[in-house]
Amino acid sequence: MIRKKVQVHLWRTTPTGERLYAIFHRCAAKGDYWQPITGNVDKGETPEACALREAFEEAGVKLPPSELTPCVWIHDWSRGEKQFEERVFGLKCQDTKITISSEHRAYEWASYAEAIQCLQFEGNRRGMAWVESYLSDSQRRRHA
Repeated sequence: MIRKKVQVHLWRTTPTGERLYAIFHRCAAKGDYWQPITGNVDKGETPEACALREAFEEAGVKLPPSELTPCVWIHDWSRGEKQFEERVFGLKCQDTKITISSEHRAYEWASYAEAIQCLQFEGNRRGMAWVESYLSDSQRRRHA
């Protein structure tokens, strides 16, 4: 059985136009590392609905589906016998106020270059790179 997951990269733009990403530090009991929002897709739930639900549960942000990028990358991976399919999304979050869940001990808004260096897992770094590429391409198309 393949377990379905999501990876959600919250981002915002500063008044000067810089794009920042929210990264979350998992509490010691959950691994003690930096990551984006992640979660399991519930039975009968779409990955998009899961991404929005997880953003609310882990960061306290309730955003409409219009702020969610299309899935920018599908990451297939395994841990032992378990197989996973993880869909990666970006979620535009102009409000800087985040309320973290108990599974995290801190969060930071950081530039792409800073945030990607903090992420523990290669799959999270690649997911963030895909979101950054998608957002950069979209911005170029708007200004062309």
